[in-house]
Amino acid sequence: MTIISNYISYTTNKLRQIRRKLGAKLIDVPLQLNDITLMGGSFFDDPKELVLNLIHKSAARIETDDQDYPNFFNTNVGTLELLTKLIEEFRPSVVVETGVANGRSTRQILSAFKQFELQNSRLISMDIDSNVVKADLRENEQFEFRLIDSPIKFKIEMANIFYCNIFYHDSDHSYSSQMMEYETAWEILDPENGILISDDVNWSNAFRDFCKKVNRSPFLLADCGKFSGVISKPVWR
Repeated sequence: MTIISNYISYTTNKLRQIRRKLGAKLIDVPLQLNDITLMGGSFFDDPKELVLNLIHKSAARIETDDQDYPNFFNTNVGTLELLTKLIEEFRPSVVVETGVANGRSTRQILSAFKQFELQNSRLISMDIDSNVVKADLRENEQFEFRLIDSPIKFKIEMANIFYCNIFYHDSDHSYSSQMMEYETAWEILDPENGILISDDVNWSNAFRDFCKKVNRSPFLLADCGKFSGVISKPVWR
């Protein structure tokens, strides 16, 4: 954790310098993202600038005909890389995600468990549709599915989980739903190395407002026309 903390501190200072140089370009960024910048948030074009030594690849969308949901439901490549790198560095025992859809992030997380030999780690995925759970997921012993058809059910399931190292939001991107998920997940995140990740933070002001509420400066990843946000439960300085 010391190495990561030192790196994050170095990276934050470096990227703040970059952000100041690019300030003139922020006029085209939606207001809520500009506000995040003013809060001390940092923008990234490459996931490796957010987490250690991430290999740069194209952030093009994953396209496939064999899926139940439209392509815009898919997690973009840059965010998939980000999830993989976070799992490699933090070696979580419990990852919780909301929003399965075509299962891109779900399979990426499970693949990372296998790649980094995390046999005891588990992924708990939540969705409003149980049909998203395909045969390959049902057969994976590290995968658990929870059906959440209401905010109350989500809160109950999170209370039952009690603890997680990484929480990834990619479900309903309305303000109320995002804020509710952030607040609920924050309560069970590991206080020593818990990470909250949200896809599509530019869909509402919820991520900005939540960062203000918990007094965290976010890291943002520009990923093929949208933004993913990351904050840590511990305060890294």
